[in-house]
Amino acid sequence: MLPLSPNTSKSVDVLFVERTRGQARSLLIEKCGNNLPNCKESDEYDLEDLRIHVLKLSQGNIEELRKVIGAANTDWREVVGSPYSVRRYKRKLLGSALEVNAKSNAIWNLHLLNTFVAAAAFFLALVLTALRVSEFILVLGLVLIALLQVLALHLIYARGGLSRDPRLGMFVYVLTYVAFPTVGGYLLARAALAFL
Repeated sequence: MLPLSPNTSKSVDVLFVERTRGQARSLLIEKCGNNLPNCKESDEYDLEDLRIHVLKLSQGNIEELRKVIGAANTDWREVVGSPYSVRRYKRKLLGSALEVNAKSNAIWNLHLLNTFVAAAAFFLALVLTALRVSEFILVLGLVLIALLQVLALHLIYARGGLSRDPRLGMFVYVLTYVAFPTVGGYLLARAALAFL
């Protein structure tokens, strides 16, 4: 059972009335922690955004919180919103009381990096295809983008204290970009990573 991060605990205080705060904390600790599917290695900071999104969906209602946590235990990906919406919601909810969470920031930076790299690979493929350059140069350009992404990912993972190795994701991206240097390749890579 994982404790609540400071931001999650503050969110409970803001959203729930005093008589239900203890129940809300217990539910989050006992049923919305590293017992969730694929979260065994997670700590309270890894799960902060997920827990806060669960709190957001509950709207301060303890029964609704039980339902949302039940859905998260089946498949938490069905519960999670975009990193941008959770980030914005935390700032709005906690204001100046929001504490910096290096892991949450790292996950946000990963989201931005992946979006940027996908767009860069797509436009590179589009331009090189329009210029009718050889496939070798196209593949070389895409591999160069992927290598730069690997370097950036290592920096983000190291600074954020994240434990997952980004090389698996990069392998999937490189394969799909080389095989499908289009928007379809990007979407295929994102779909493949969602299931890994």
